[in-house]
Amino acid sequence: MESAYVFYGSLYNARDKIVEEPSILLDPEVDAFLGWGERAAMQAEQARCNQAGLDLMVVELSSLPKEMACYIIRRMAEYTASGFVQQFCEHQDDPDALEWLSREMQRVPISTEKAWKT
Repeated sequence: MESAYVFYGSLYNARDKIVEEPSILLDPEVDAFLGWGERAAMQAEQARCNQAGLDLMVVELSSLPKEMACYIIRRMAEYTASGFVQQFCEHQDDPDALEWLSREMQRVPISTEKAWKT
């Protein structure tokens, strides 16, 4: 089952629900992707974890094209221990971050479409 996919211009989660304001929850210190979903839900989870002493980060993806946001989610969820989370975090303040991400999408191609059963 895909963790995310794009269909007719919308980003869907694994439960086939559209996610309007996609965001990811990360622990960049340990290169960990902790989840994704609507911005409000990820911010609430971040607040709960921060109260417990964890220093997590929420990155909003809604300003990106849906295919790019989906790529980020799937790359982090499906290619664990690849260093991508840490690299992604290092590029957050980089003015060339979209160029870097485009190169990554070519270097490690991942389909952003749902794999329909035939």
